[in-house]
Amino acid sequence: PPLRLMDGETKKEGRVEIYLNGQWGTICDDGWTDKDASVVCRQLGYKGPAKARTMAYFGEGKGPIHVDNVKCTGVERSLADCIKQDIGKHNCRHSEDAGVICDYLSKKMMSAGPKGMEMASKK
Repeated sequence: PPLRLMDGETKKEGRVEIYLNGQWGTICDDGWTDKDASVVCRQLGYKGPAKARTMAYFGEGKGPIHVDNVKCTGVERSLADCIKQDIGKHNCRHSEDAGVICDYLSKKMMSAGPKGMEMASKK
């Protein structure tokens, strides 16, 4: 199913929304990890390390909470391969909406400015 990232500062980050049963909905953050985030980012075509964000870091979504307890190992091509629980079955509220930051390092460097770049090149 299609995915999209909503309400991030850039198009590489945001609340993860998944299109199921004709409706965009959110993913609950129970068990949400960087491995799950990396699969989302890969599915959306982003390279580089991915960071998981929990507790509605990018704000609360609307619509159904479609998925909970996502379990990726990190190598899957699609988030659908990580969904182990019935669609729509959860014990969550939108305050637990899962998000991701894709291509995490490039964002960090950009926001750090010249001093950050200097630091990064010394490592």
